Amino acid sequence: MQKARLATAVAAAILSTTAFAADNGSAFDGVYAGAALGTVSSEYDFTITGKGLTVGLSADDESRASLFAGLGKTFDQWYLGAELGWYDTMGAASTVVANGLIEVEGDAAKGVSVLPGFLATPELLLYTRLAYLKGDTDTTLTNTNNGLGLTQSDSGTITGWGLGGRFAINDNLSVRAEYVQYDGDDTNYVIDVPLEVENADSTAMEIGIVYSF
Repeated sequence: MQKARLATAVAAAILSTTAFAADNGSAFDGVYAGAALGTVSSEYDFTITGKGLTVGLSADDESRASLFAGLGKTFDQWYLGAELGWYDTMGAASTVVANGLIEVEGDAAKGVSVLPGFLATPELLLYTRLAYLKGDTDTTLTNTNNGLGLTQSDSGTITGWGLGGRFAINDNLSVRAEYVQYDGDDTNYVIDVPLEVENADSTAMEIGIVYSF
């Protein structure tokens, strides 16, 4: 009788522990939202179409803020997430040629990302980011002699890839850090003459906080 009672107690404890684990799952499962701050640096090539003149624009490091929301799911140690994001800038660059100031700025962008990853520990998620964004690029030409300028804007798509890590402080709160590299469409304008702007290189680094629901 005592052995039967002991076996019943052990079985109940095992079932209770299993049910608890199933209810709680991983800290990275479910819906989440958050915000991040960081820097973005972008370089552009500016070409006067038909004249073969190409000028490289040096990057201006800019602060960047972003908001995001997503859904994640772990499969044993593997992870897959999908995320919507908004970024307040995609970087700017400028240069001076003769008496002309050339400025290019990537405006706010929004889009979707897929985040495949791996649980290094129950609290640490390592992941990659595959991003697809849409945003506008503004090109401004200014005469440095008289200050007169003209701005043209064109929209395009931006693809990106990156590496990141997310650490769970508790079941609801976590922090993350990322490095992302972007590649945007060429944009074309006519400001007296046909022009083309190419996103030569764009990188961003961010630190964010995440709340899981």
